[in-house]
Amino acid sequence: MSTQVRPAASWDRGCPTACTRLSLDRGEQLSLPGPPVTGWVLLQLPGPWGPEAAADSPAVPEALRVAARDRGLRLGLIRRHGQRPSGPRLRAFLASPNGPEPILEQLPLDDALRLPPRALDAVAAGAPSGLGTIVERPIFLACTHGRRDACCARLGRPVAQALAAVAADRTWESTHIGGCRFAANVVSLPSGAYYGRLSPQDAAAVVAASDTGRIAVPWYRGTAGLPAAARSADAFLRRLTGLSGRDEIHMLGSRGLPGGLEEVEFATPRGRFVLRLRQHEVVSMTVR
Repeated sequence: MSTQVRPAASWDRGCPTACTRLSLDRGEQLSLPGPPVTGWVLLQLPGPWGPEAAADSPAVPEALRVAARDRGLRLGLIRRHGQRPSGPRLRAFLASPNGPEPILEQLPLDDALRLPPRALDAVAAGAPSGLGTIVERPIFLACTHGRRDACCARLGRPVAQALAAVAADRTWESTHIGGCRFAANVVSLPSGAYYGRLSPQDAAAVVAASDTGRIAVPWYRGTAGLPAAARSADAFLRRLTGLSGRDEIHMLGSRGLPGGLEEVEFATPRGRFVLRLRQHEVVSMTVR
């Protein structure tokens, strides 16, 4: 079973960068491949950002890079759209989607650069580090990492501006978040919901959905805390059913099958769905 999902009509087809145009022309379904992300360490370092971002920055200690990588934490750099602050105002965030409830903490940048291993262990386990202040409302990362992919800057910056217009204190430009061919890409934290092929006109809908515990289904790529096959299956099922509540679709389990198949089972208000996938594409679905 394969369903081609077209992007929102408002998505800008004019980007000259090849990967985004090829993805769209092939009818590629929005997806979120790669290993699960246990959490994020975000550092407000305005730039300039090199192609490898945190790995290129002399401000990021090597010990922090290694510790984050070993725990499956994504280490990213962020900056305010159109602003270049410096000094004691610089901040950092710790986020995890994997606990009983998603967690987002804010702390001074200097403290984040000296995070002890126990704090990173807590974030990776879905618990507060205990070193920051809990943030109650979602924040939004718009990838504008032009040194990594030109289309992320060309398409991401207008989306960052539109997000800032409706959630100024919660919008951040970000280094690479993955899936450049789906630009413009946005992540809502702490839920870990990824969105792709966003236009500036779509930004308000993503903010409104995130603020009410929902998923903005038309642009949804998946949630980072799930296994790769489950992310693709979750996104497919939401597009099929229109279920947008973050807790309306709950993964019951996943397993590998012979022949390169993966099976994922979900509980929903409309029954249990079992989806089988091959290379992130749904090939069959049953309802129990």
